Amino acid sequence: MVKYCSDCGNEVQSGATFCPSCGHNLKQSSPKTERTEPPKQNFITTVIIVLVFIGIISTIFIGFLYINEIGFQDLTTSTKTVSIYIDTLPNGVDPIYLNAVREAKAFWEKRQDVIFEEVSSQNEADVTVKWIKEFGGKTLAHVINEKYVEIGLGDSNCLGKWKVYKYKTVSDLAIHELGHVIGYDDDYENNNNVMYYTTSTSYETDVEENGILPDGEIKLYPVCTKKPAATYSIEVTSSEPLNIYVGALVNGNEFSNFPDCKGDKVEIHKKTCTVTYGSDVVLSNPTTFGLGASARYFIKIKEI
Repeated sequence: MVKYCSDCGNEVQSGATFCPSCGHNLKQSSPKTERTEPPKQNFITTVIIVLVFIGIISTIFIGFLYINEIGFQDLTTSTKTVSIYIDTLPNGVDPIYLNAVREAKAFWEKRQDVIFEEVSSQNEADVTVKWIKEFGGKTLAHVINEKYVEIGLGDSNCLGKWKVYKYKTVSDLAIHELGHVIGYDDDYENNNNVMYYTTSTSYETDVEENGILPDGEIKLYPVCTKKPAATYSIEVTSSEPLNIYVGALVNGNEFSNFPDCKGDKVEIHKKTCTVTYGSDVVLSNPTTFGLGASARYFIKIKEI
């Protein structure tokens, strides 16, 4: 039977007392050693710890990317409470416009960690919203020191008469300005962003009036949209048949009609059509050899 020296590992003859290679006494007992695998439990525990650590780091990183994607400028997770006072509206303005600010509050509360708490007096408020019936110039709304919000309600740029803006226009202005209150800056690149630095206004109604149009005369009413093109509702009722045209001057002297808006010798006219910036609604009382009657009419022009 072949044996091996327990000290040097070389082969020795059966019955030998000493190893011929190293001289080790083969008769002495030597401790047994056993090669084993590392305990499986320790290995699995190590793997779990590593995976948990990777998961935590990944969660933090993904959260950081999400915060940057939505543009949130405050990395804390605590909810901020802002007390807000909404001033009374000027005389003659529909009270429903107060809700424009309340909708703006809800807009930001759904998207950011902020709560706007409406209070009953200015002394209690962090932010006060005031209404400006007409700013004049190009200003539509602004924020002063993040404490005072002033929102324009209309202007006199259409027929020289003050007209209130559409509710949506005022609501958009309120959303934009409350965005400044919670720390957002103007956006100069994306015109679909609520923080875009400029916007187009629309009136609740461009024209709504009664008039008298003598036989053989015409009357022009401008369409007051500031957009390149807009959809309008045009209503006319008259005591006498009128010719109604809608169009715009081309090259300063040629009148281009929108046929969908046209009415020939009508007493009741109601049309919805798309018109371009700078268009006019023309009422014409056709003469009958100078013997026709004056027409008493009502006209309403409204962007929809």
